[in-house]
Amino acid sequence: MGTLSPTLGTNVPNNKERILEVNDVAVIGFQNRIAVTLTNLTMQNGFSPTGSGNFLEGGAIYFDGSDSDNTNIGLLTLTNVKLSGNTSAGQGGGVWAGFGSLTINSSSIVRTNIATNQSTGGVAWTGGNTVETQALNIANSTIGGAAVADGNQATDPTFGAPGGVDARGGLSVTISNSTIQNNIANVTAGTIDHHLDHCERHRQSGRQ
Repeated sequence: MGTLSPTLGTNVPNNKERILEVNDVAVIGFQNRIAVTLTNLTMQNGFSPTGSGNFLEGGAIYFDGSDSDNTNIGLLTLTNVKLSGNTSAGQGGGVWAGFGSLTINSSSIVRTNIATNQSTGGVAWTGGNTVETQALNIANSTIGGAAVADGNQATDPTFGAPGGVDARGGLSVTISNSTIQNNIANVTAGTIDHHLDHCERHRQSGRQ
């Protein structure tokens, strides 16, 4: 398994920065639809700070799946990927994925990540306001872990919820054969917070 960790930079808070950024509309404008698959990787110690007055999302990964025709059909797939020890000022200490689909599978682990000023220490996903095909799927994976020290954290006293997984908009959320446990939030919902009509959980273990 390969390991990605940010190198020291200049004029970067804490000398760290986000590890992977895909299709950031706010910076480069709408791009063509994109699918990204990451396999057999460890991504650790990333940092997404406060920039230009905004709390930046995605400590390790920021993924925007929107397209130039305003459809939300991009896909980020994490297969046997470990996200650990990453920090974001905004949502998604481990990963933020928006306006498309996110799949986390095959023994992927998201643990010990922190969101300092907004929600979701682990996995933050928003499918967008229009219902197309976008979905969040978590299968055979772990968000947090059996030990308290493994948990993801959302530490803000006002917006710090949930600690583990936050799902908003889109078509569906499916969680199967996965453990979501020991995630910590300062405001309710330590494990999962979902804001959509269709959410399925199959053989999920963990605490809410």
